[in-house]
Amino acid sequence: MSRRILFLAHRIPWPPDKGDKLRSFHWLDRLARRHHVRLACFVDDPADMRHVPALRALCADVLAIPLDRATKLRRAAASLMRGRSGGSITAAVYHDAELWQAIEEWRAAAPFDAVFTFSSAMAPYAMATPAPRHVIDVCDCDSRKWLDYAERSGRPMSAVYRREARLLRALEHECLRRFDAVCVVNKREAQQLFPMHATPSSSHSRGPTPTTNLNIIPNGVDCAPITPLPAEPRVGFVGALDYRPNVDGLKWFVSEVWPRVRRDRPDAEFHIIGRTPVRAVRRLSGAAGVRLIGPVDDLSPRYRRLRICVAPLHIARGVQNKVLEAMAHGRPVVATSCVADGLDARAGEHLLVADNAADFARAALQVLQSPDAKAKTLADTARTWVRQEHLWSASCEALEQLVCGELHPMPPSEDSRAFERVPAKAREEIPA
Repeated sequence: MSRRILFLAHRIPWPPDKGDKLRSFHWLDRLARRHHVRLACFVDDPADMRHVPALRALCADVLAIPLDRATKLRRAAASLMRGRSGGSITAAVYHDAELWQAIEEWRAAAPFDAVFTFSSAMAPYAMATPAPRHVIDVCDCDSRKWLDYAERSGRPMSAVYRREARLLRALEHECLRRFDAVCVVNKREAQQLFPMHATPSSSHSRGPTPTTNLNIIPNGVDCAPITPLPAEPRVGFVGALDYRPNVDGLKWFVSEVWPRVRRDRPDAEFHIIGRTPVRAVRRLSGAAGVRLIGPVDDLSPRYRRLRICVAPLHIARGVQNKVLEAMAHGRPVVATSCVADGLDARAGEHLLVADNAADFARAALQVLQSPDAKAKTLADTARTWVRQEHLWSASCEALEQLVCGELHPMPPSEDSRAFERVPAKAREEIPA
């Protein structure tokens, strides 16, 4: 039976050119083709506003609100200036009167059967919107990401990041209490978000953990036709080039790993592929053998030119779709352990794993210099694993079943700002 669904997203789900948009687009596409969906989202890249008509053709209605960097910074600063009464930076950045009004007008015209929320940043809107069923996909542990930032930063930013981690931990606990279903991308994120509840047997189990409303739904990938590995020693990175973990990982790779690779293979090239490169990334193209490709409309031709893909991240939440896509294109992958842990992939069988510069360079050279048959075995094994464990069709079906499940009201909050308070358990988990 077709349902009336409110779909909330912190970022426009099109084009699917980065991890969160890839996931949110597949959820939206599945639901909108089968149900009456109203989409409310923010647009942080002005160029993406041109895609709104395509989403209007898919959905019953669309509200896309521009949210540029200057507005984000202004709202974040205002939140910090208010101190304890300011709530989280995330809540302040995504609080918008126009969006609140649109939701109320839509609901008044035709009550929603379900509210689907993508990202905990949009949870306050969902919590205030009556509907028989509420489902949220938090994807990964945002509070842990901010804590990672704190641990890698000096004062005063470490204190800012740690405060944000505490407040988002409170929101994550509130989501588990109040939503009918909470989705995460893998077992690691489930355990870090809700360690007292999440003990699933497999990170790829599509369905509930022992806490009945916590569900693991992995990302998917579309497998490309198999193409031979090129002989040329081209190494590639694919990802958003304005995302801090990607930027930090690239800087480390080019400064610490790449010179070791070039000592043994002076003809090697490193291609950096992705949209919105920040200044720190643009500067990397001055290093020997490093080329900044930038954004491309079709990644497949680029993958075909690469012999190996790398994921040198030291902060990695959720699943790195860049790794799944490389595997789906039949390219061997070298990644850090935090990336591999998010995939639950087996080191040495599905990908090569290394954390320090010497080991990472050695692993990359192993693929660059090994016979084609050996490199192909690693790539083929990974591609088979991806096809078995990461199909969008299976994940979309699981998501739709959650959204359209048994309908019952969301439990009322004792306080409309309860999501900004920090439970005692959360205070214990994140030290000051």
